Amino acid sequence: MEDRQIEQSIVKTIVFFDMFDYPLTAVEVFKWLDGTASSLKQIDLLLSSSEYIKERVTSSNGFYFLSGRDEIVSTRLDRFLTGHNKFKIINRGIRLIKSLPFVRFIGLANSIGSNNIRQGSDIDLLVVTKSGRLYLTRFLVTAILNLFRLRRHDGRIIDRLCLSFYITDDNLNLSKIKSATSDHYLSYWLANLTPVYDRHCYSKILSSNHQLLSRFKNFSQLGFGRVIVDGWFNRLVYQTSEFFLEGWFGSGLEWIFSKIQILKMSYNNKSLARCDDTRVVINNKMLKFHENDRRQYYNDSYDRLVFKII
Repeated sequence: MEDRQIEQSIVKTIVFFDMFDYPLTAVEVFKWLDGTASSLKQIDLLLSSSEYIKERVTSSNGFYFLSGRDEIVSTRLDRFLTGHNKFKIINRGIRLIKSLPFVRFIGLANSIGSNNIRQGSDIDLLVVTKSGRLYLTRFLVTAILNLFRLRRHDGRIIDRLCLSFYITDDNLNLSKIKSATSDHYLSYWLANLTPVYDRHCYSKILSSNHQLLSRFKNFSQLGFGRVIVDGWFNRLVYQTSEFFLEGWFGSGLEWIFSKIQILKMSYNNKSLARCDDTRVVINNKMLKFHENDRRQYYNDSYDRLVFKII
């Protein structure tokens, strides 16, 4: 019975990533194993010997995927190269904004975190700011990346940085934006969030979202080799600027930029912000502009596939 439960968890894990044309290695199945704890040795053994799994899953070149989906192995390899090349753009953008005040964390979101990105796509980022300086920080980040033509806007998408998700450092629990009782996509999205710049905030994100991450029994915080670290000069710049912008002057700028940005948003996204869903969120703790939020589509697709295959 225990083996069957682990076998089903293995297949469910492979099902989720199959929706994104992303076959998994045995180590990745272990890392993302959904709902059950197991050892890597046991998973490797079941992948190679379980008839239950072999009836549903095929392996090729060290990757595991749903039977009949052999083509996604080459898809993953092609997208890996694409993602690797996009890191040059990411590095340039992060180095431009890492000296800005009140930036606490920048992470790669969605498929870019695992290098599973299409050639013509943009690059999704999550930006965490200091509480009380959300709109000021957004203005500064947007201005710098616009100046260097790195921000996605007005149909300019390919190889641009998408700044559609900001939260403050006292609002890290994302459970409130779940799209359903079981938001499979949000849990995987959060676990796959890849830090590229971190001022001691990533560990707080993980601890604040323990409930969303609890389905991954083998998940643990790993080291990331692509994190851009602070140098003495940019630390001096942002610490000095934060010192002068902490008080009434910074609060005044925050008020001004909040009024300007909310006025602009009222022409674009505010109607969606009034909807019952969480595609668009506009407040002093979170700015989320995902008009084409496909989480419910993926959640429903996953549930249908699991029901059909398991």
